[in-house]
Amino acid sequence: MILNPYRFATPAGGGYVVDDYSPEGAWSLREIASAYVDVDIIKVRRSSDNTTDTFTATEITDGTLTTFTGANNGFVTNLVDQTGGGNDLINNTLTQQPQIVSAGTLLTQGGKPTIKFVEANDNQLNTTASNSWFVGSDWSVFSVAYMDENVAANYIWSTNTNTSRKRRACVNVAPEQLYFNDAGVNEALCGTSDGWTDLTQCAVTMIGTGMLTGETHTVDMWINGGGNQSSTSTGQLTPSNQRFVLGSPAVGTATFTWNGNMQECIVFASDKTSDRAAIDSDITTHYGL
Repeated sequence: MILNPYRFATPAGGGYVVDDYSPEGAWSLREIASAYVDVDIIKVRRSSDNTTDTFTATEITDGTLTTFTGANNGFVTNLVDQTGGGNDLINNTLTQQPQIVSAGTLLTQGGKPTIKFVEANDNQLNTTASNSWFVGSDWSVFSVAYMDENVAANYIWSTNTNTSRKRRACVNVAPEQLYFNDAGVNEALCGTSDGWTDLTQCAVTMIGTGMLTGETHTVDMWINGGGNQSSTSTGQLTPSNQRFVLGSPAVGTATFTWNGNMQECIVFASDKTSDRAAIDSDITTHYGL
């Protein structure tokens, strides 16, 4: 039997993804930065009285979180940016906050804690400030998601460009394909989502290169560390500073928001092709993908 050594590689320093690769934004329900070991990474609101409290990764799973919620529901109000850059993903609108505890039970996917997004509730999390992560640069986004419906296209992440659609990743379920919305002209298809099927947890990696205005650009996609597909197009892919949105095509937009679970998202304002195998391996190993 021959094993692919890159499939089981570890981050360069043998430690945490944030420490080893310096992303611009990193959000997760596990510790992905040494600075956040035993440090609060999430704020949760309980449904009984709308009280909020913060929790570490350990406290999410050791019963501390569910003790706080009691037999009630728990909703995410803030997912901390583990880069330390302060780009937390938040939502202060109660009805739009995604769920992490249901009737006193921690929600899980693949045995790991998860955040549940529902399109009908317009669930989403986003940065409050604009940023220049994707302005005129190559970029790379690593995320872990689970889609639990098979009726429409749903967005994994976007850069809040509601009309021009310059930076968005969505899953189209008929057929099962991953799309990258480009400069408001068309939807650049990133091939058949090899390995993505409805009701399946997947690590979705997208890397875009050649992103300056008017350039031919390429967007590559991997599912669970393999199944590479590529799309090449031409057009403006340099939006002004934008807010990053998890689970929706734009802040405050309900249509095509995510239906399913989210567990992790890491954003780089650079081409991480050379590090992709090791980062993917860290993610897929942790989540058992």
